[in-house]
Amino acid sequence: MQKMLLVAMCMAISVGLCSCRDSQTQRISDVTRPQRLVFHSPESGPSAVDFHVLGQVDGNAVIASVEAAEPQTEPWPAQKISGAVDCRVRQAWSSRTCTLDYTPADVSAGHLTVKLSWP
Repeated sequence: MQKMLLVAMCMAISVGLCSCRDSQTQRISDVTRPQRLVFHSPESGPSAVDFHVLGQVDGNAVIASVEAAEPQTEPWPAQKISGAVDCRVRQAWSSRTCTLDYTPADVSAGHLTVKLSWP
């Protein structure tokens, strides 16, 4: 009984810690067309941003940040994606917004979800 209680308490603590991160998820509605995704930080001074692109594209595409937030002087390198996609990037970030451009090259079908977290 005590072991079960301890396990339950540990699980509750870990769920609580994981939920401290503020995140937003957006779906790319039509992977065959370019799309701009804008994310807004819930806090005034974020120090980093994590983004995770997950899904499938039949063809080739690129996801890139539009702006460069300090301490960067230029946007981070574009991420080329194709086939099964599980792309993660963490970047130092100080802006309250993060704008990503999705640009398909020869994509015929697929589905993508972009999750952005402000750790």
